[in-house]
Amino acid sequence: EFGGDSRDQRSFLAWCSLWLSAGFRVCCPGGVLCCFSDWRQVPVMSDAIQCGGWTWRNLCTWWKPGCRMQKGRFSSSAEFVLYGTKGKHDSDGEASPQNVVKCATMTGDAKEHIAEKPGEVVEWAISVSRPNSTILDPFMGSGTTGVAAVQMGRNFIGIEREPRYFEIACKRIEDAQRQGDFFIEGSVAA
Repeated sequence: EFGGDSRDQRSFLAWCSLWLSAGFRVCCPGGVLCCFSDWRQVPVMSDAIQCGGWTWRNLCTWWKPGCRMQKGRFSSSAEFVLYGTKGKHDSDGEASPQNVVKCATMTGDAKEHIAEKPGEVVEWAISVSRPNSTILDPFMGSGTTGVAAVQMGRNFIGIEREPRYFEIACKRIEDAQRQGDFFIEGSVAA
């Protein structure tokens, strides 16, 4: 469990619409939104994205092979990324990735947050953003998005309400900044 995970569908829609519209206001024209969701929240999240002012563009799938297998039922081995833009689609992203990525979930000692995403999945989502853009993660958790942003040559703003996770995220992002990335032209390790 984590804080704030107790809203009904109506209050969840209203709450998401508020933070999505705040993100919309600070985003540059043509900027992108990638919002992770499980299957239960996809309808509400698509509404909230549009209520927040964004143009919903696609539903992408993170396939987690072997995850949550249920005998006699379809597995629950996918998470979804609702993709949108602020106005007209900006085609300055580095990649044109497929809308499906296959990657195992975080497990064991490597996992520091209940909803932690693998770096590979976050990099897949970030790849549609402009080079040198600023990535905003209003629910930073353990900082995987910040680490991926640093490694991909993006700026990063993260928000996290839980002090424990905020400290973990800051350490991980600082470590990534010190390491630098030898594959990004002009990147210098501190």
